[in-house]
Amino acid sequence: ANGLLSHGPPRTLLVVQVSIAIFASLMIVSAVVPASMAGKAFEESEDARLALLDAREKTQKAHMAFDAVFDQVFELVGLLDPTGKVLRANATSLNLIGATESQIVGQYFWDTPWWSEDDKNALREAINRGARGERSRFKTHHVDKAGKRRAIDFSMTPYMSAGEVVYLIPEGRDITD
Repeated sequence: ANGLLSHGPPRTLLVVQVSIAIFASLMIVSAVVPASMAGKAFEESEDARLALLDAREKTQKAHMAFDAVFDQVFELVGLLDPTGKVLRANATSLNLIGATESQIVGQYFWDTPWWSEDDKNALREAINRGARGERSRFKTHHVDKAGKRRAIDFSMTPYMSAGEVVYLIPEGRDITD
């Protein structure tokens, strides 16, 4: 999926870029330091390159794990910035309205097809509360792609880091009888 968790350039390209940067650095270093010092710099650079590759692999695995959970749950789940702009939407929520993530990302959540005019004020208040670090929950309705009205138990939860709201997590559970 596109959006916040981009997978970046292919691993081979990253290795080539790092190798070129190391080679260029060593060429400059070799002109001004003795060979023994240049060899040590190369070993340290190689260690740094390997650490970078290891970190990149761990990051990719973490992204895969996030995507696996995010897109396999039955709940409607998204990820917003603190102003209410959509960063991600899971497959369940997109399927409900017949949209793709690229059609939704970047929009204010209240401007997306999930929300009717009747519920936009409650949603904006939930986003404002979330931006202040407060949770919200209310019952609402969404109309699915077939035109059926679905009862939704909705919640907005802030995700905080170092005392600051970083993301808002909207979640809806279909409670239609």
